[in-house]
Amino acid sequence: MHQFRNMIIEDYGKSFELWSNTEGMALSEADPEQSINFYLNRNQGLSFVCGNERDGILIYSKNT
Repeated sequence: MHQFRNMIIEDYGKSFELWSNTEGMALSEADPEQSINFYLNRNQGLSFVCGNERDGILIYSKNT
């Protein structure tokens, strides 16, 4: 079963992999792990992931 939850920095690796493999997704200098960690801490509750926790599959990652 897939579940939505708040994104945490431990989700970065799978999120970055998903973003990198999404057609039309543009990554920038603002997307390294350190910058995303700063963003997540400053904007708590505004970034989400959806996935299958048991298998570690991430199907959705969104920063608002």
